[in-house]
Amino acid sequence: MPQPKNTTHKMYPLVESYLEGHLTQKAFCAKHGISESVLNYWLSKYRGETAEPAEAFIEITPRAVSERALMEINYPHGVCLRLFTPVEPSYLKHLLAPGRRKA
Repeated sequence: MPQPKNTTHKMYPLVESYLEGHLTQKAFCAKHGISESVLNYWLSKYRGETAEPAEAFIEITPRAVSERALMEINYPHGVCLRLFTPVEPSYLKHLLAPGRRKA
């Protein structure tokens, strides 16, 4: 007998349970009787719908200019961001957010 189709109504609470817990994907999937590929599909869908929209650019106003960067962030898609002044941890978290790393 075919199993009922996974739906947003059924899977989002499961995804939220996974995100709030401390189990590995493998252990979580075994416990709930789903495959890791199914969990990853719904994780991706959930994150895509619940993530804050990323802006294309953020205006940055430098406070001071130095010749040497204090920090350098190299994104996987080839963009290099050099910070020449100290930044607040919350701003750094914003720069490193997953939505910022998309090409």
